[in-house]
Amino acid sequence: MNEFTAAMERFVAPLLGPLAPYLPHIIAALVLGFVLVRFALPWLGRTLVRLARRTPRAFYKAKQDLLAHERISEMYAPAQHYTRDLREKESRHQWAWLSYYPRAVRASIKRNNVPRDQKLDARAQIAAAAKSIKVAAPHKADNVAGDPDKHFRIDMKLDGHDEEEMKRLEGRIKAQLGLHSVERKDTSDNFSISLIAHKEAPVDILTERKAGAEFFEENPAKTPYSLPCALLADGSIFNLAMHHTLIDGTTGSGKSGPLHAIVHQLLPFWEQGRVEFYGIDPKMTELKAYKETSIFNEIVQDTTEAQEVIAHVYHAMNERSRTAKIDMEAGDLKRNLDATKETPMVVLVIDEMLDLLLNLKGLGKSGGETISLLNGILAKGRSLGFYVVSATQALDTELLGRMRNNFANIILLRQESTHFNDLFLGEGARERGFDSTAIPASNKANGYAYAGIGYAKGEGGDPVKMRFAYTSDEDLIEIIKRYPRETESASGYSASMFD
Repeated sequence: MNEFTAAMERFVAPLLGPLAPYLPHIIAALVLGFVLVRFALPWLGRTLVRLARRTPRAFYKAKQDLLAHERISEMYAPAQHYTRDLREKESRHQWAWLSYYPRAVRASIKRNNVPRDQKLDARAQIAAAAKSIKVAAPHKADNVAGDPDKHFRIDMKLDGHDEEEMKRLEGRIKAQLGLHSVERKDTSDNFSISLIAHKEAPVDILTERKAGAEFFEENPAKTPYSLPCALLADGSIFNLAMHHTLIDGTTGSGKSGPLHAIVHQLLPFWEQGRVEFYGIDPKMTELKAYKETSIFNEIVQDTTEAQEVIAHVYHAMNERSRTAKIDMEAGDLKRNLDATKETPMVVLVIDEMLDLLLNLKGLGKSGGETISLLNGILAKGRSLGFYVVSATQALDTELLGRMRNNFANIILLRQESTHFNDLFLGEGARERGFDSTAIPASNKANGYAYAGIGYAKGEGGDPVKMRFAYTSDEDLIEIIKRYPRETESASGYSASMFD
């Protein structure tokens, strides 16, 4: 040993001697290199993959925690299917840190204490189980508000497992992720279940926030063709594209919300002479306040007077169609007229539409002719700048007839027909969570807690849930004070309609 030591001193000492001052730095570099290889580089790799997949860190962590749970990982990828005999000279050790879900891999290795002559490929097991679980942001139809890190959606494949068995997992998921609550969501996918995980008490922004007239001040319309009217479930603003609009909702559902919102947002353009209003209200409830203003050219209650207003609007529309001149130099074929002082947008507001149609039906031939005129406005009016905005407490397919297809905007507040829900919101809308029949009733006792909440189709064609801003009696009084009624002309109609 002494000779060996002496030999090492003779040969090694001359080599290490010059390095002696740098030994602390060399050792530090080696330690740093080990840390980088063992911890930093795997972490960086997982982070880059997570960013490439656009997965928020909270969603990634939640999925890894789910995969670390024995019942969940074993349900999708049983350890026995990934256990085999150890090959000759093969190591049993596994590098869990090479996995995208290292914590779940380590948990599997720890709980599956396989015999020494066998090896569990835990990385492959967890990777297989991960394909059956998805953690993401809630869908719009889920109506979930709040911090997205605290409220997320978990989609889990059934993979042949009984649905009741999956339901029993909900308690384990709640405990594993430390959740406040777990909410089951119906889905049209028969091969999976969906859960909304809440790390804190869920908040329905549409129930919590009731917007009043200040909403219109904060979100003024920039064009008469796109009207900010409601708050969406995710807190953003719903802009109603101006078109023929039908609003349906039971008593207390808040039909006045969208009606007044449309009028309110069009007022600046009315002041400019670019919009004109006509109104029909068989019960004279929602439009009554506007009779005290100069906003509407005419508001009538009687059915005979309603016939006159509809006929007037119809003939004005035809007159505009006849007199609209093509401008070849500007390339304007007058196929869609802009709202100008020369060709103002004309909005016919009809409250209690079903009552009006029933009254017209009762008049026989005369009423039938008026319904035909109304159908004509709905069929040809939009391109000429004539729009019908109507509200009703009940829908009737037979009474609406062919005019139903001309209402591009359908707003469903609380109503009781599953048939009309899917007819207007799209096939399978109710199963996907867009269910107007499930909106709770509003009344004086609960302070009209859900009034104005409803559904309409968004820009992409899918339904969206929203709450319309509320116009109170006090707000209407302010409108009356701002735009007091003027002396009517002999005809009662605006002369600009015949310019």
